[in-house]
Amino acid sequence: MNIKKQSAIALVVLVVILIGVYVQYGRSALSSDVVVVGSSLSLTGKSASIGERVKNGMEIALAEVQASSTLPIKLKVVYEDDKGEAPAAVSAVNKLISSDRVHVIIGLPKSDPLLAIAPITEKHKVVVFSPTAGAEGITDAGDYVFRNIQKPDSDGKTIAGFFKNRGVNKVALFVAQASNALSYGKAFKNNFEAVGGTISFDQQYNQDSTDFRTDILRAKKSGAEAVYLAVATGKDSGIITRQLREAGFAGMIAASVASQTKEFLDTAGIHAEGVYVTTAYFDPNNPIAREYARAYKARTGAESDGFGANSYDAIMLIAKAVNECKGDDSDCIRDYLYHTRNYPGVGGITTFDQNGDVTKLAQIMVVKGGMFVRE
Repeated sequence: MNIKKQSAIALVVLVVILIGVYVQYGRSALSSDVVVVGSSLSLTGKSASIGERVKNGMEIALAEVQASSTLPIKLKVVYEDDKGEAPAAVSAVNKLISSDRVHVIIGLPKSDPLLAIAPITEKHKVVVFSPTAGAEGITDAGDYVFRNIQKPDSDGKTIAGFFKNRGVNKVALFVAQASNALSYGKAFKNNFEAVGGTISFDQQYNQDSTDFRTDILRAKKSGAEAVYLAVATGKDSGIITRQLREAGFAGMIAASVASQTKEFLDTAGIHAEGVYVTTAYFDPNNPIAREYARAYKARTGAESDGFGANSYDAIMLIAKAVNECKGDDSDCIRDYLYHTRNYPGVGGITTFDQNGDVTKLAQIMVVKGGMFVRE
């Protein structure tokens, strides 16, 4: 075989090898200084304001990674809109895996979409990192699934103690038929009963319902001194809150984390005033968080919350993992996250347990002057 023919064969073999590397490891494997990650967010739909806050936190972190001299491998994020709905999330994630060939997906703010895509990402060994999804079932969703929001029991314990400390002994419970809502409702009920409280009325509802007046009358007749809303979105929370006040209920109203949205404020209107919401902990005065809080305010004109802070931390942790792993090997990134201990994030100290969960505090916000403020 002559030298020219040997060289041609060698070139063909090299091309085949490079194509194989591209297919196996994705486009980011061909670039030593940029790793492409995916993000599936509710950028439109009933939970759009949550997706917006998550994206803002991510973008602030991405700018810092880009400017960092200690993180030579940078991140590029491909965003997809999942509308906060499971079918759209499945389509978005399939596209990110098959077309964009990502090995990490950050976002999935809503629990039902995350639970729907988990079997797909587990099959392809893609790391999923949610800053906001709270459903109990996420704990067992897979070996590549992580979240840095507190589990529902933390919220349940916080609001149960809050009610009892204010002399509330009987609470009416409204629970949406969605995985996050069912988890928060269960956590509140267990914790409130554990401190001697009574659930005087317990009703599940379809999250697309718009008329709760019959159930509200029954809740009032139960002697409830307060109401806890374990909701799917800010919209259903706003509808129930408005109808409670219109029906003359004057007691305390508290709601789960999905209520901390513009959609809730818009839907409840003037009746949002004084409503309490348990949410992800964030202290803008914490020295670790001050610079981030300033950057968020400069970018958006609004104050950050725990969702934005957790999203910032998610990007920073993935950036650190990618640089430690010298690329986007998902097994290496997964193991890096599992070994993360006491990471000083702007959203709080982060340590992942064997299920990819964290232990964090919840905090209570209250609506004052049409804004969510710390209680």
